[in-house]
Amino acid sequence: MTTGTSDTPIRLLIVGPNGKMGRAMIQIAACHPNVSLAGGVGPKGCSYCGMDLSQIAGLREFTGAIAHDSIKGIIDACDVVLECTNARTSIEYLQTCISHNKALVSGTTGFSEQERALFEAAGKNIPVVLASNTSKLAHIFFDVINYIAARVGQKADIDIIEVHDRDKLDAPSGTSKEIGHNIAAVLGKNFDELARYQRMGSGIRPKHTLDYTSIRSGKHNGRHTVMFGFDNEHMEVSIRGDNMLPYAEGMIKAALFISNQEPGCYTIKQVFAADLS
Repeated sequence: MTTGTSDTPIRLLIVGPNGKMGRAMIQIAACHPNVSLAGGVGPKGCSYCGMDLSQIAGLREFTGAIAHDSIKGIIDACDVVLECTNARTSIEYLQTCISHNKALVSGTTGFSEQERALFEAAGKNIPVVLASNTSKLAHIFFDVINYIAARVGQKADIDIIEVHDRDKLDAPSGTSKEIGHNIAAVLGKNFDELARYQRMGSGIRPKHTLDYTSIRSGKHNGRHTVMFGFDNEHMEVSIRGDNMLPYAEGMIKAALFISNQEPGCYTIKQVFAADLS
């Protein structure tokens, strides 16, 4: 794979450049010394096809990278593909990256276990990063939640409340499911037996369960709250994304990371290992 340095920047292909995440990735990449933009890919017949990515992202200086409506005409000009789409589309791009021997960073969520297994298998051929959340601060948040769960989680009612914009397809969010799986592992319990979703009707809540509430409203960028409830007090820990730039920074960092790696399926924790140690 190509190594990203100031002399030989790695070339990035942005899938969905007109989305919130796509525009944020363009903004970060356009001013990063170790990467360059090879182009973007949108749906067939997209209105922005042929536009410079700078126009799509609202930048003043042209990047020289154009948006295409098919990945086949541009993929050989890149080193790493970055995509945050949906599960079905993501699998299609994964297969294309394998056939063209290109590294892939996916920030898509909502995969089934069978679909996640396809990424693991792809790691035998190409470097892949699959991440439900690419914010560095979010992973510090995960560590805080795990610490609290280890100390008092066995005696708490635990709620995970997550808010995203109305257009988000999956619920609960990939980040909230990762939080829940982490808590279950810390408590030594089976996540599928512990987790419950969206109370409705009458009845007393069983003690010490992990309950999910998913809210889809307006144009929220995303907020996650974990609440530990006890008889006489409760603790809430929250994280909120004010915009998409922290997630875009993580995607670019992941691209730089896998540009130096052998084929394998890597985690965002490995990407952030040096920063969070």
